[in-house]
Amino acid sequence: MAKDDFPVVFEQLKTILKPYAERLTLKADIPETYYIDGPYSEKWKKPLFFGSAVVKKVEPELFNELAELTQKGAERFKQENPS
Repeated sequence: MAKDDFPVVFEQLKTILKPYAERLTLKADIPETYYIDGPYSEKWKKPLFFGSAVVKKVEPELFNELAELTQKGAERFKQENPS
């Protein structure tokens, strides 16, 4: 993948994560970083990391798998952290 493709890939990753930002905490939404935290964990004494997209090396064929894993992770997160 060419470095010129990174912005397109970043936007695709961001699109996968955006639906979950409404329920969680959006920590960064800048041109090269999109970062979401979960709620504060009493057990770990810090917010729980949920997901991020950063402009780096990415394999585009993994987008479908990533979207599916993100959805499953969000569903499990919701079950374990009802609010």
